[in-house]
Amino acid sequence: MPKVSIIVPVYNAIPYLKKTVQSILKQSFVDFELICVDDGSTDSSLAELRHFAEVDSRVIVINQANQSAGVARNNGLKIANGEYVIFLDADDLFDRHLLEKMLNKIERFHADICICKAWAVYSSNVKASLNYNNKLFALNEDKVINPQEITKDIFTSFSVETWNKLYRKEFILDNGLQFQSTRKTNDLFFNIVSLALAKSIVVVNEELIDYRVDNRFNIITEFNEKQLGFYRALKAIKEHLFVRRGNDSFLYSFYKMAMEIISYNICFNLTKEVRLKMVDFMTKTGFQELGINKATIADQDFLLQLQFKMLHWDMPSIMYKLAYKAYKAKEYYAKNGIRAVINKIIADNKR
Repeated sequence: MPKVSIIVPVYNAIPYLKKTVQSILKQSFVDFELICVDDGSTDSSLAELRHFAEVDSRVIVINQANQSAGVARNNGLKIANGEYVIFLDADDLFDRHLLEKMLNKIERFHADICICKAWAVYSSNVKASLNYNNKLFALNEDKVINPQEITKDIFTSFSVETWNKLYRKEFILDNGLQFQSTRKTNDLFFNIVSLALAKSIVVVNEELIDYRVDNRFNIITEFNEKQLGFYRALKAIKEHLFVRRGNDSFLYSFYKMAMEIISYNICFNLTKEVRLKMVDFMTKTGFQELGINKATIADQDFLLQLQFKMLHWDMPSIMYKLAYKAYKAKEYYAKNGIRAVINKIIADNKR
């Protein structure tokens, strides 16, 4: 049996797929299986995957009707044989030592999850560090993180995606973790719940993944159920962690993370019409169902409180964006220091 199962959902990824798969197959650690799940691609992605399977026995190809990346990951997990599982994306690139370094760390400390950092890579090939808590990574490079000891920061210190995390498969199965089948944001529930349920987390304080950014930003022109994927995920997280399990220790971090995600999804990549409908839904229904109100964010950062208030006012969209960017800049400084802020500004100006 392979030590690691790598699960990659694929949908119309042909511009990036060859380089992505090659960066996986050239890993310094070789005892793995690569499970590629084609989610009903209409380009030549499936043929490309089958070619890789012909030349490398570690590659396993599954073909399914188009359902979502979440369903694809779940189907890949069903046949995974590895002791550890990592869910990678079909358009990113991976450091040659990604598996080796993450596996060494998770086995050394017998942890449930290992997390590395990643670069945001733009179409101009400019790289910028993603918004991790670098201070937390540095302080815990040679120790185990107990989520119960960082309850206020657990959900905002790491990325909200799964692709930079190596999981012990037994941990996933014991907790019945599954990805949601929503068209968008289908890994948020899995990621947040796993962080809360883990007894031990370890980190690799290095950027081991090149995360392609530009191809993920499309202007949304229609308001529909698909655009509320982030809200459905937040609602499911609240139900799973706080209602069914009755554990309120992570509520502070949940409200902070939820406000960040809501603000981002309302501020960017929407037409004016869609934004107005999104704001209307959140202020009339969404906030109430999530339990977010003045009282539950009273102890949060004042800029986060301001964003909550502004969403209840009739404000120009530029004001939402400015408040969000001011909050993120302040947060980035608190996590990473002034040098990191300057480097990020320089990188952003080169894009």
